[in-house]
Amino acid sequence: MVRVNSQDQEKGIFIDPHIGSQMYKHQIEGVRFMWREVVNGGGGCLLAHTMGLGKTIQSITLLLTIADACQDEDGKAQIPKALQPKALQQKAVQTKAIQPKLHAVLVCPPALIKNWEDELKHWVPASKSHLVSPVRLLDREVPAHYRALVATDWVHTGGTLIVGYPLLAMEKGKTDYAEAIFNAATIVIADEAHMMKNTTGRVRGVMGQFKTRSRIALTGTPLSNNLEEYYSLIDWVDPDYLGSLLKFRAIYQNPITNGLYKNCDKATRRRALKLLEVLKRTIAPKVQFRDMISVISDPERDIVLPPKVEFLIHVPLTEVQKAVYECYVQWFLDKGPKTLGEQPTPESFLTGIGDLGLVCNHPILLLDRIEKRLESKNLEVRNQPGSPLPGQDSEKSEDTGAENGVAFTPVANSLVILRDKIVKIIEEMVGTEGREHSLSHQMDLFVRLVQSTISAKEKLLVYSASIPVLNYVQTLLTSLGISSLRVDGQVPSQWRQGLSKQFNKGDVPVFLISAAGGTGFNLPGASRVVIFDLAFNPSYEEQAIGRAYRLGQKKDVFVYRFIAAGTSQEKLKNVQIHKKQLFIQALDNMHLKSAATKPKDYFDPPKDADFKTLDEFKGKDSKVLDQILRISSTDSHHPSITEIETTETFRIEEEDEFTKDEIEEAAEEVK
Repeated sequence: MVRVNSQDQEKGIFIDPHIGSQMYKHQIEGVRFMWREVVNGGGGCLLAHTMGLGKTIQSITLLLTIADACQDEDGKAQIPKALQPKALQQKAVQTKAIQPKLHAVLVCPPALIKNWEDELKHWVPASKSHLVSPVRLLDREVPAHYRALVATDWVHTGGTLIVGYPLLAMEKGKTDYAEAIFNAATIVIADEAHMMKNTTGRVRGVMGQFKTRSRIALTGTPLSNNLEEYYSLIDWVDPDYLGSLLKFRAIYQNPITNGLYKNCDKATRRRALKLLEVLKRTIAPKVQFRDMISVISDPERDIVLPPKVEFLIHVPLTEVQKAVYECYVQWFLDKGPKTLGEQPTPESFLTGIGDLGLVCNHPILLLDRIEKRLESKNLEVRNQPGSPLPGQDSEKSEDTGAENGVAFTPVANSLVILRDKIVKIIEEMVGTEGREHSLSHQMDLFVRLVQSTISAKEKLLVYSASIPVLNYVQTLLTSLGISSLRVDGQVPSQWRQGLSKQFNKGDVPVFLISAAGGTGFNLPGASRVVIFDLAFNPSYEEQAIGRAYRLGQKKDVFVYRFIAAGTSQEKLKNVQIHKKQLFIQALDNMHLKSAATKPKDYFDPPKDADFKTLDEFKGKDSKVLDQILRISSTDSHHPSITEIETTETFRIEEEDEFTKDEIEEAAEEVK
C-alpha cells in the first residue's frame, strides 16, 4: 500500500513528503486507487474526480512515486517490469550520466500543455525532478521538423512527454515518430479524457494505438449524454472489460436510459435500477468517483469548501421576443431544415435550437446571425456591381425574392424573407431601438445581477457557448462602464493563465468564457456564475462552473442559469436533468427520484408562462438575488421572474433497495 510518510521506518512505497504534506485525504485515496489498478493490477483505470479536486497533483504524485520506487531493489521489486524505467528493465549499465527514466506520456487538449508543465515544476521537488525529467512539449505549434527530434529524443532518453490530442490524431499513420511514441510509452495519462467519449471518433481511435496497458483516464465528466460515453472510457483503460459495444447497448444503455424517466412504468424503472446497480458493481474496480458533495460531506474530511447554490431562473419573453420567436418557428417548420442543411438532419435541428436560443437571449442576435449566413455563404446567384447586398435598402419583388433585379437561390430567398419579416417585427414594435438590452428580460435581469454583484464587492463569471451572445454582453458591459476580461477559442492558450491571474488578483469584476475557452485556468476570484445558454450536453456548463467552484475558493458560490419560460429552453432543461440524474446514479451510490420526462415538439410557438410564488427563495442569496426579487416585486418596469428552482430538487433520493437475490438475478441476466 502507498503510505504518506516513512516515519515508522517500515519498508514500503511512500509518497514524497514534499507533496504528501500538501495533499488532501481524497487525493491520497486517488493515488492509492491508481496504484492498485495500474501497478498492482497491471491495467488501467478512470479517475473521475470532478473539476477542481486535484486530478493533476494525484497523477504527478503517481508518476513520481513509481519512478522513485524504482531507485532501490525493494521498491523495484513491487513495480511490474512493463512499468519500470527502460534501462532497469533491460538491465543496462546505470551511470550517473545515464539514469533510467520512465517513458510517461501526458495527452491533453493543447490549451493545457503549458499548464501541465507548470504543475510538474511546482509539485515535483527539485531533488527528485530528474526522475520525471526532461519534460518535453509536443504540439502542432512546434515546427514540423522539430517534432521528430523531440519525440526521438524522448524515446531514447525517457522522461515525460506532454502532447496534444490534435497532433497525435493528425500524425497517426503518417510519421515514424508518432508510431515510436505509441510503442515506447510505459504509462499514458489522458487528461480531459471525455474527449474520447465517441467510440468511433478520431481521438478515441488514435488513443487506442498506445501499446501499453498502463492507461489512466482523467475527467470530471465521464458521461455527459449517454452511457455509451462511459463505455468508451472504460474500454480504453481496459479493452474488452465490458465486452462489445453492441452487447453493452442492448444490456445496459437502452433499458437503463428508458427506465429513468418519471413517466415510465414501475416495472421498467425497477429493472433499469437493477441493471444500473449491476453495471456500477461491475465497473467499480476500474473507477473512482468523487464530487464536491461527497468530499465535503465526508465526516473525516480534511477539506473546507464553502457551499454552492445553483438557481434555475425562469424569465418570460418580452413581446418582441415572442413575435420573433413565433416567426422563426413558423419559418423553420415550413422551410427551415432544407434552408439550413438542404435536407432535414440532426445538424439542421441543432442549428434551429441554437437560433431559438439566440432569440431567448436577445432578438437582434438572430437577425445578426441570419445576416452573417447570407454574407458568409455568398448565397446570391448574381451580385451585379452596385447592387445592394442583403440588409441594404432595396426594392423587393415578393414573388421572386429578387432585389433590384438581383436573383437569389431558393436557400437565400428563404433566409432573406425570414430576415425581412424579423426586421419588420422589430421596427414596428420598437422602431430603431432594436439593440437595447431592455428588449430581452434575460439581458435586463443580467444587468441588474451584475450591478448587484459589484455592489456586494464580488466578481462574476459569465458563460455562453455562443460567441454572438458573448459579443453582445461584452458590448453591453462596456456601454455601462463595466470592465471585463474574456477567454474564448480565439485566445491563445499561453495568454489564459495571465488573464486569469489578472482577474483573480485585480479589480475587473466580470470574466467572460465560451465553451472552447472553459478549460486550462482557474477563476476562484469569481463567486457568482451566470449561464446564458442551455445545451443538450451539460458538461460545458459544468466545466465553466468548475473554473470558480474548486479548491481555493473562499466565498459561497451562486450559479444563475437563465431559462426563457414557455420556450424550447424548458425542454432542454428537461433533457439536462435526465442526463445529470443518469450521471449521478451511474457513478454514485444513489437512486434519485426521476424528475425528467421524454421531451418532444421542440419547435412549438412560445407559451404564456405561469407565475409561481418565489417566497421560499428569499434569504438564500441575500446579497444579490434578494435585491433583484425586491425590485422586481415593487417596480413594474423591471423584468419579472416566473419561477425559480434549485438543482437540489433534482437530487432527491428514493428508497429503492434491492435484495441480494435481485442483484444476483440481474447479474445473471447480463451474462
